[in-house]
Amino acid sequence: MLAQLLAYVLAYDAALLVWLNSSLSLPLLDGFFSWATHLGSVWVWIPLSVIILSYRRLLGRRLVAGLVAANALAFFLKDVFARARPYDVLQNIRVLDTDPFSSFPSGHAANAFMAAYILSASYPERSSLFYALALVVAFSRVYLGAHYPLDVLAGAVLGLAVGWTVVRRLVREKKEKRKQ
Repeated sequence: MLAQLLAYVLAYDAALLVWLNSSLSLPLLDGFFSWATHLGSVWVWIPLSVIILSYRRLLGRRLVAGLVAANALAFFLKDVFARARPYDVLQNIRVLDTDPFSSFPSGHAANAFMAAYILSASYPERSSLFYALALVVAFSRVYLGAHYPLDVLAGAVLGLAVGWTVVRRLVREKKEKRKQ
C-alpha cells in the first residue's frame, strides 16, 4: 500500500515536471531562469556572505552558518535518497541545466529559502522580495529540467528550517552575551 502511494506520488511529480518544463517554455524565459537559478548557488552566496560579514557581522555570521548547514544537510540527503536527476530518467523534458549530484533535495532551493528567511529576519520590510526571489530560484530548477517539483519543495522546507534554526540560535547567543 505504501509502495503504491509512493509510486503514485513520484509519477505525479514526474508528470508535473514534464508539464511545467515544456508547457511554459519561451526563449525569453529560458534566459531569465538560466540567470535566476544562480541566485540559489552556493558559489554566489559564499562571496556574498563574506562581503555582508564585513559590514553586518551578525547577518554575515547567520548566512555563513546557514550555508554550511543547508549544504551539509542537502548533500547528506542527496546521498541517502540518491534520486536520479529528471534528465537521466525522462526523455520528454527540456534540459537547460545539469548537475553531477543527486536530485533530492534541491540545494539551490535550500540556499534560496535559507537566505530569504535570514535576510527577512534582518530586513522584515523586504521579506516579500526575498521570498519572491526564492520562489523564482525554486521554480527555475524545475523549468530548467534539473529537479522535480518535490525536490524543490523539500529544498525549500530544508532551507526554511535551517534559516529558522540559525536565526534562533544566533539571536539567543547574542542575548546571552549581553547578560554576561
